[in-house]
Amino acid sequence: MEEMKFFNKDNNTHSDTTSQLLKESSKALTVNYAPPHLEDFSLEVWWKNRLTAKVHSEGTKVYVESTEKNPMKRLFPNMTLSRYQASEVLKMRCWDPGRPDIRELLAACGLTKYVPLDIVRKTHGVSYNDFLWIKFPGEDLRAEDVLVRTDWSNDDND
Repeated sequence: MEEMKFFNKDNNTHSDTTSQLLKESSKALTVNYAPPHLEDFSLEVWWKNRLTAKVHSEGTKVYVESTEKNPMKRLFPNMTLSRYQASEVLKMRCWDPGRPDIRELLAACGLTKYVPLDIVRKTHGVSYNDFLWIKFPGEDLRAEDVLVRTDWSNDDND
Protein backbone atom coordinates (compact mmCIF):
# COMPACT_ATOMS: atom_id res chain seq x y z
CA MET A 1 0.00 0.00 0.00
CA GLU A 2 1.37 3.42 -0.94
CA GLU A 3 1.99 5.87 1.88
CA MET A 4 0.08 9.16 1.78
CA LYS A 5 2.05 12.32 1.07
CA PHE A 6 1.13 15.72 2.47
CA PHE A 7 2.28 19.14 1.37
CA ASN A 8 3.63 21.53 3.95
CA LYS A 9 2.68 25.21 4.31
CA ASP A 10 4.95 26.26 1.45
CA ASN A 11 3.27 23.77 -0.92
CA ASN A 12 6.62 22.96 -2.49
CA THR A 13 7.79 20.03 -0.40
CA HIS A 14 5.95 17.18 1.18
CA SER A 15 6.32 14.86 4.12
CA ASP A 16 6.49 11.16 3.52
CA THR A 17 4.78 10.07 6.69
CA THR A 18 1.49 10.68 8.37
CA SER A 19 3.38 11.09 11.66
CA GLN A 20 4.94 14.28 10.28
CA LEU A 21 1.46 15.63 9.57
CA LEU A 22 0.34 14.74 13.06
CA LYS A 23 3.36 16.53 14.55
CA GLU A 24 2.61 19.66 12.54
CA SER A 25 -1.10 19.63 13.33
CA SER A 26 -0.46 19.19 17.06
CA LYS A 27 1.62 22.37 17.02
CA ALA A 28 -1.36 24.24 15.60
CA LEU A 29 -3.53 23.42 18.61
CA THR A 30 -3.92 26.67 20.50
CA VAL A 31 -6.47 25.96 23.19
CA ASN A 32 -7.77 23.15 25.33
CA TYR A 33 -11.43 22.99 24.30
CA ALA A 34 -13.70 21.40 26.84
CA PRO A 35 -17.21 20.11 26.13
CA PRO A 36 -20.17 21.98 27.64
CA HIS A 37 -20.58 21.60 31.38
CA LEU A 38 -23.28 19.29 32.65
CA GLU A 39 -24.12 21.55 35.59
CA ASP A 40 -27.51 23.22 35.49
CA PHE A 41 -27.40 26.95 34.84
CA SER A 42 -29.65 29.94 34.34
CA LEU A 43 -29.04 33.29 32.73
CA GLU A 44 -30.85 36.28 31.30
CA VAL A 45 -30.29 37.90 27.93
CA TRP A 46 -30.58 41.67 27.78
CA TRP A 47 -30.71 44.24 24.98
CA LYS A 48 -29.35 47.39 26.56
CA ASN A 49 -31.43 47.63 29.76
CA ARG A 50 -34.35 45.54 28.55
CA LEU A 51 -34.71 41.87 29.45
CA THR A 52 -35.27 39.86 26.26
CA ALA A 53 -35.01 36.24 27.45
CA LYS A 54 -34.71 33.96 30.44
CA VAL A 55 -32.73 30.77 29.91
CA HIS A 56 -32.30 27.79 32.22
CA SER A 57 -31.15 24.22 31.92
CA GLU A 58 -32.52 21.09 33.46
CA GLY A 59 -30.74 17.83 32.79
CA THR A 60 -29.91 17.61 29.10
CA LYS A 61 -32.32 20.35 27.96
CA VAL A 62 -32.08 24.13 27.91
CA TYR A 63 -35.32 26.12 28.02
CA VAL A 64 -35.70 29.63 26.63
CA GLU A 65 -38.51 32.02 27.45
CA SER A 66 -38.14 34.96 25.09
CA THR A 67 -40.02 38.23 25.46
CA GLU A 68 -38.56 39.87 22.34
CA LYS A 69 -40.06 39.68 18.86
CA ASN A 70 -37.23 41.45 17.03
CA PRO A 71 -34.69 38.80 15.93
CA MET A 72 -31.85 41.35 16.10
CA LYS A 73 -32.45 41.68 19.85
CA ARG A 74 -32.65 37.95 20.54
CA LEU A 75 -29.80 35.61 21.21
CA PHE A 76 -31.77 32.38 21.57
CA PRO A 77 -34.84 31.29 19.68
CA ASN A 78 -37.93 30.77 21.86
CA MET A 79 -37.67 27.01 22.25
CA THR A 80 -36.11 24.05 23.95
CA LEU A 81 -32.49 23.36 22.99
CA SER A 82 -29.96 20.67 23.70
CA ARG A 83 -26.99 21.65 25.86
CA TYR A 84 -24.81 21.39 22.77
CA GLN A 85 -27.04 23.82 20.84
CA ALA A 86 -27.06 26.26 23.75
CA SER A 87 -23.28 26.01 24.02
CA GLU A 88 -22.96 26.79 20.31
CA VAL A 89 -25.13 29.90 20.75
CA LEU A 90 -22.99 31.02 23.68
CA LYS A 91 -19.85 30.28 21.67
CA MET A 92 -20.97 32.98 19.20
CA ARG A 93 -20.52 35.45 22.08
CA CYS A 94 -16.94 34.29 22.77
CA TRP A 95 -13.57 34.82 21.19
CA ASP A 96 -12.60 32.59 18.29
CA PRO A 97 -10.87 29.56 19.83
CA GLY A 98 -8.28 29.67 17.02
CA ARG A 99 -6.96 33.13 17.92
CA PRO A 100 -3.20 33.18 18.42
CA ASP A 101 -3.65 34.91 21.79
CA ILE A 102 -6.52 32.75 23.07
CA ARG A 103 -4.48 31.32 25.94
CA GLU A 104 -3.65 34.84 27.15
CA LEU A 105 -7.29 35.92 26.90
CA LEU A 106 -8.44 32.89 28.88
CA ALA A 107 -5.72 33.45 31.48
CA ALA A 108 -6.77 37.10 31.86
CA CYS A 109 -10.21 35.79 32.82
CA GLY A 110 -8.76 33.19 35.17
CA LEU A 111 -9.69 30.31 32.85
CA THR A 112 -7.58 27.42 31.58
CA LYS A 113 -10.07 25.81 29.18
CA TYR A 114 -12.27 27.12 26.39
CA VAL A 115 -15.75 26.60 27.83
CA PRO A 116 -18.28 29.03 26.31
CA LEU A 117 -20.47 29.18 29.44
CA ASP A 118 -17.43 30.01 31.61
CA ILE A 119 -16.20 32.64 29.16
CA VAL A 120 -19.61 34.28 29.00
CA ARG A 121 -19.78 34.32 32.81
CA LYS A 122 -16.63 36.46 32.75
CA THR A 123 -17.32 38.63 29.68
CA HIS A 124 -21.13 38.76 29.82
CA GLY A 125 -21.06 37.85 26.13
CA VAL A 126 -20.53 41.47 25.19
CA SER A 127 -19.75 42.25 21.56
CA TYR A 128 -18.97 45.59 19.96
CA ASN A 129 -21.38 44.69 17.14
CA ASP A 130 -24.61 44.93 19.14
CA PHE A 131 -26.13 45.75 22.51
CA LEU A 132 -26.87 42.21 23.68
CA TRP A 133 -25.37 41.03 26.95
CA ILE A 134 -25.85 38.23 29.45
CA LYS A 135 -26.57 38.47 33.15
CA PHE A 136 -26.32 35.64 35.67
CA PRO A 137 -28.24 35.15 38.93
CA GLY A 138 -26.98 37.29 41.78
CA GLU A 139 -25.46 39.96 39.55
CA ASP A 140 -26.56 43.53 40.06
CA LEU A 141 -25.61 44.96 36.68
CA ARG A 142 -26.97 47.35 34.10
CA ALA A 143 -25.99 47.78 30.47
CA GLU A 144 -23.83 50.77 31.41
CA ASP A 145 -21.71 48.45 33.55
CA VAL A 146 -20.87 45.94 30.81
CA LEU A 147 -21.40 47.29 27.28
CA VAL A 148 -18.26 48.54 25.56
CA ARG A 149 -19.97 50.90 23.15
CA THR A 150 -20.99 54.31 24.43
CA ASP A 151 -22.89 55.47 21.33
CA TRP A 152 -26.30 54.50 22.66
CA SER A 153 -28.93 56.15 24.77
CA ASN A 154 -30.94 54.75 27.66
CA ASP A 155 -33.99 54.79 25.41
CA ASP A 156 -34.89 51.13 25.08
CA ASN A 157 -37.45 51.72 22.32
CA ASP A 158 -34.95 51.34 19.50
